[in-house]
Amino acid sequence: MSNIVISAEELRLLVKVVVAETILELKQATKETVKPRKHARPLDDTLNRRDAAEYIGVSYSTLRNWASTGDQEIPYYKPGREARYRREDLDAWLETQRVRHA
Repeated sequence: MSNIVISAEELRLLVKVVVAETILELKQATKETVKPRKHARPLDDTLNRRDAAEYIGVSYSTLRNWASTGDQEIPYYKPGREARYRREDLDAWLETQRVRHA
């Protein structure tokens, strides 16, 4: 058995090629195993409470109080600590606030 001698530059190049090939193989494997989502998640297009309050024209604390007391029923999600509001729900609530004069 003979010893193989390579320079530092050759070793660096060899490592670079092996790493590049490994990354390519992992990308291929990922493409085959990870399927794209067919439907968006329900929280992908939502607003946090501060943005929702601005959207409907009330203060953050007012919207927080309404959520706490149930004074105004605007649906929201609470996946953890942060409330999330859908624009459609905010638009529906705004529509109920429309005043029509006879």
